[in-house]
Amino acid sequence: MASPSTQKALTMRKIDGKPGSVYYPLQISQIPIPTPSPTELLLRPTYLSLNHRDLFLRQHLYPAPSFTTPLLSDAVCTVLPHPCSPASSSSSSQFQPGTRVLLNPGHGWISDPAGPETLVKATTGKDDKKAAAAGYAILGGTRSNPLGCAQETLTVESEEVVPCPDHLTGEEACALPLVGLTAWRAVVTKSGQFDHYSYNRSRTGGGKKTTTENGNGKGIRVKNSQDKGEGEGEETPSPPNFLVTGIGGGVALMALQFITALGGKCWVTSSSPAKIARAVSELGAEGGVSYLDTNTPPHKTWDLLTLLPPAHPHLDAIIDGSGSPNIIDRATRLLKPGGVVVSYGMTAASTIDSPTPRVQFGMSAVLKNIELRGSTMGSRREFEDMVAFVGERVLRPVVCRVVNGGWGEGDGDGDGESLLEKLDSLWDEMRGGKQFGKLVWRIEGGGVQGNEEGNEEKEAKEESSKL
Repeated sequence: MASPSTQKALTMRKIDGKPGSVYYPLQISQIPIPTPSPTELLLRPTYLSLNHRDLFLRQHLYPAPSFTTPLLSDAVCTVLPHPCSPASSSSSSQFQPGTRVLLNPGHGWISDPAGPETLVKATTGKDDKKAAAAGYAILGGTRSNPLGCAQETLTVESEEVVPCPDHLTGEEACALPLVGLTAWRAVVTKSGQFDHYSYNRSRTGGGKKTTTENGNGKGIRVKNSQDKGEGEGEETPSPPNFLVTGIGGGVALMALQFITALGGKCWVTSSSPAKIARAVSELGAEGGVSYLDTNTPPHKTWDLLTLLPPAHPHLDAIIDGSGSPNIIDRATRLLKPGGVVVSYGMTAASTIDSPTPRVQFGMSAVLKNIELRGSTMGSRREFEDMVAFVGERVLRPVVCRVVNGGWGEGDGDGDGESLLEKLDSLWDEMRGGKQFGKLVWRIEGGGVQGNEEGNEEKEAKEESSKL
């Protein structure tokens, strides 16, 4: 009996409509089963999670949407035996069959702290724009990158994956890659607040430690509160004060965790008192205020100044994903002179009436020397550093809700819902802004949680026999 040549994938179905008003339906498509090259891994996604870009794609508010590329950027996967070498997964002995791995959610950016290498070369005259266009691209749902995670099996170069930290469940693991990388670059590389910190880890194994570099190419050293200055009697700098806007979103929640783990102090904003309370009680935020101009608790943004410590009564940096047109006006009142706003997204600014986000930058910000720094996801090196940091500090991404469902239309909880109905419910929750944490799809029979491998290798071999 001949082996099947196609497999299932989750894609969008094209319908007529204008950007911002259209909402492309989900569909299960048939795509060719991939065959890995000698340097690639063959992977089976077991848990996947949504990001805001997945909502924007369905609303045609994200560039180059594709109706054939599988959706979703985030997944934790199981390594399958390589069909050319069943005894191992590939030429790399690091990834044996059954190993849990995380995919780098963007490809084409290796290590340059300024930005993707091809884009940097193009804008400095050392390369052409065609090379830049063929450079960095995020996984899932666009014409810019043919790879998306929402398919039965996929292939990827072994250098684009890292071992999954053992302490993470499947739900937590798939919730980490895109939001973790985005938050890590915004906080560590772009904010400029941790130049005197260091994060040492083994990059090559064997216990050898090296120093991660920040965006200025300087080593950064983590200081604990009990650390003394390098010179006798030298005073330890005050921890930097951060504001993270829109707490409840995946990037904001990871940014809060990274800031506190690195020794900074963090306040948050939300329109929901419940979300602020959870950020304080569960994740170590110092406090929070509403971004709405209301006279009822939680207080207005300006009241944040009254919550800051008297010895350090200003913000050093704001990590913002809203892109609200007045974010700089508000930031100017809250930040120290020379303070930084790191903008990693513009979710609040993308609307039906104004699909192209714009942020106003007034003269008051110029006079106060406020800096606005754009920040995208990050490089492969930043991804490796972020995942290693999560593993060493035993951090856990926040998961809001999980749906279970296999690739069969009727698979799932036995409640009669189809897979597409369950997945649509996740998009609906994100569309309504209700979530606190990531929205996750557990593929039925998708493997174990944590580091309990069980029969993963056996299942992996059975899966590869279909190829």
